[in-house]
Amino acid sequence: MKKQYVGLISCIVLVVIIGAIVYFSTENKGANGTGIEDSGISLEQNKTNNNKKDENESADEKVDYSKILIGMWHASNQLGDGYNDMYTFNEDGTFRFQYSQYDKDREIVDYSGKWVIFNDKFLTLTIDTKHILDTEVPSDENDQQENRKIKEIVLDTPEELNYSLNDLEETEESRFPLTIKINGTSYWKLSVQQYNDNINASEIEKFTKEKINEFNEAASKAEKTPTHENIIKAHIIGKVFDSLDIEESDRIWIDEKRQFLEDNISSFSVIYSGVSSDNILFIAIVQPQMSNNFDLADLVNDITGTKNEMEILSNIMTIEPDGFYAIDLYAEDLLGTKDMIKTDSLKLKFDDGYESFINKDKKEINAYLEVYDRKIKIDLTLSDKSWNLFLFNNKYLDPDEINIQVNGELVKLTK
Repeated sequence: MKKQYVGLISCIVLVVIIGAIVYFSTENKGANGTGIEDSGISLEQNKTNNNKKDENESADEKVDYSKILIGMWHASNQLGDGYNDMYTFNEDGTFRFQYSQYDKDREIVDYSGKWVIFNDKFLTLTIDTKHILDTEVPSDENDQQENRKIKEIVLDTPEELNYSLNDLEETEESRFPLTIKINGTSYWKLSVQQYNDNINASEIEKFTKEKINEFNEAASKAEKTPTHENIIKAHIIGKVFDSLDIEESDRIWIDEKRQFLEDNISSFSVIYSGVSSDNILFIAIVQPQMSNNFDLADLVNDITGTKNEMEILSNIMTIEPDGFYAIDLYAEDLLGTKDMIKTDSLKLKFDDGYESFINKDKKEINAYLEVYDRKIKIDLTLSDKSWNLFLFNNKYLDPDEINIQVNGELVKLTK
């Protein structure tokens, strides 16, 4: 009997110990046995919440291509003297695709239309306009596309392209740290500044070559037939090399030709010119003072595109009550990037000092000029490729220089 009591007590102790172990284990894990503090939800509900959490984390990692794509994307992480295939996606939902400038044989230059993102990572392009090379216009085989005539084609039925978007990456190894694959082709995001800088460099290089050829032809003509017209026209063209970076071999012969032209400029010339460092050409026709000045009347009319430029300027000197000195100033952005040219000051330089322009209306002068459809300019903002009449107090000598302040630079116009 005693043995039975001992066995019973042993069993009770064992049950108590096992119960304690189970109890404390349950307390540590929570009522559902997952290790999560009990919140009164079922295991199935907990799994649902975990799945939602995973979905939220995935959503956080999703790329909003409708925002990321806005900008320019170039099919190379290098920029040369032009661009390769390039997309431009605009915030208003329009886009433009430009084919590589190096592909001279391609008939289509670019196409454009609308773009939209669908299913988060697919791109739909709706093309409504194309620019193509006009095959009816003969062109030299070596001409670049931008030199050949281009015509616009508006599509009667828009074309649709559907592309995948993949492998958006950031890298510190490239000048363009953001890349993406559009329909399997890698593109690098290009900032507006990078694009403009490269295009400007490309345009300046092309512009420089054109001016070298233009000057060589004009200067050679002036050397062969040294008329006032040939010499002065070539001399004006040569002024651009004060601001351009050219090869030393070209600099030598250009300087020699420019010296010849300068040595043979007529002392009776009324034509001044100069070029700023950002390639703005200024030409000024000053008021004729002597009869010999009129020997250049035909050339002056040719340059200004008028029939009576010298007459207009010389008569201003005699208008009562005071009489004035006048110049006609032309401004042109040679790279064609500006519609307006803002200058800060305009002065004539004489031996005894400087004379600033008169910035007030003169009714008697404008009444005279009305016949010629001209008017005195009283501010210093000049339209590109325009002639502008400025008044000064009466002078009886030609200025040594005409000084123009533009973009913080002093440009000196000389004969």
